[in-house]
Amino acid sequence: MNVRLTITALLLLGLTWSGCKKYEEGPRISLKSKKARVVNLWQYEEFIQFAMCVGPCNTNYLNVTTDYQLYYIEFKDDDTFLDSRRLAGWTEPKNYEGEWKLIDKKEWIDMCYQGDCGTYKWKIIRLKEKEMWIEEHLNDMLWSIRKLKPL
Repeated sequence: MNVRLTITALLLLGLTWSGCKKYEEGPRISLKSKKARVVNLWQYEEFIQFAMCVGPCNTNYLNVTTDYQLYYIEFKDDDTFLDSRRLAGWTEPKNYEGEWKLIDKKEWIDMCYQGDCGTYKWKIIRLKEKEMWIEEHLNDMLWSIRKLKPL
C-alpha cells in the first residue's frame, strides 16, 4: 500500500512540476500568488534600452543601468504604484503615480499613469519574490528589458 501511495504522489508531483511554469524564465512553481510577488518596492538592477533609430545605428541596444540606479517603482496591494525617477545631478526625484493590474493571463502588467492606460505595459519574463525580469512595451513596441530587485 505504501508503494502505491508513493508512486501516486510522485506522479502527481511530476504533473504539477511540468505544468506550472507561467513565465519564460520561471519560476516553475510558487506558493505566493502572482500579485503578491509583484507587490513590492523594486529597484532596477539591470536596464537594457533598445535604440529606435530613424537613420543608421551603430548598435541596437544600450546598457543604461548606471543611469537608472536611482529609479524605483513600488507596486502596492491596493493596485496603485509609485514610479520614482532620479537622474544623476537631480536633487529631488520626480514621482509618478497611477494604477496597475495584471492582464492577459497575468503575463503582463498594465500601468495607467494618471488615466493613460494601455500605453505602458510590462511583459513578465521572470517573477520571483526577490527578482522580476520584464520587457517594457511602449505603444506595442519593445522598448527595454529590465531586471529588478527589491529595495
